[in-house]
Amino acid sequence: KTQTKDLDSMEELAQTNLDRVSDTAKKVEDRLKRKKGWKKTLATWSLIGTVVGVWVLCFMVMRTLPKRKVQSLDIGGAVGGLWRRVDSYF
Repeated sequence: KTQTKDLDSMEELAQTNLDRVSDTAKKVEDRLKRKKGWKKTLATWSLIGTVVGVWVLCFMVMRTLPKRKVQSLDIGGAVGGLWRRVDSYF
């Protein structure tokens, strides 16, 4: 009889521990689903904004650059302050 009582108490203890672990795991899962984090949201929107901004910039350059008449560009030389004239063919 004492062995049966001991086994029953061990079974109750194991069941109690299992219930606690299950409840804790459920709470953690609910918390992770609910709270995604503002950093991840900010990173996502920053990436989307950057991609859209670069696309708009490229589109504007492709639309406006061919319409402009650029004869030459002056680019400063690094050696001795020399200037050289570079013809551009846009």
